[in-house]
Amino acid sequence: MTSSQGGGDRLRILHLIVLLGATNSQFNEHSLPVMDERDITLCTYFKPELVPPPQIRLYAGDDTMRGFFRALRQALRVGEYDAVHAHSPHTAFLLVVAMMLRFRRGLR
Repeated sequence: MTSSQGGGDRLRILHLIVLLGATNSQFNEHSLPVMDERDITLCTYFKPELVPPPQIRLYAGDDTMRGFFRALRQALRVGEYDAVHAHSPHTAFLLVVAMMLRFRRGLR
């Protein structure tokens, strides 16, 4: 993924979160404070309850496992990330499953 929001030395972080809401600490503590310093992408399992600022890219799930995998696939197609931060055991497990399926299909 080429940084479209600034210098090429910005960290590119994909955050996998269950729900994007007003009280979500992953959003409020790990995304908003650094959105001008890093390229932040969010991928959610549930439909978001709010819209992030334009500096933060969002791939929203639709409250289903299929919807989360669709959103994650789109986020991964955008390009490379320096880190993927799965904020819960649920999203970490789903990431592992998605990567195994992706590798198995030869879509590295």
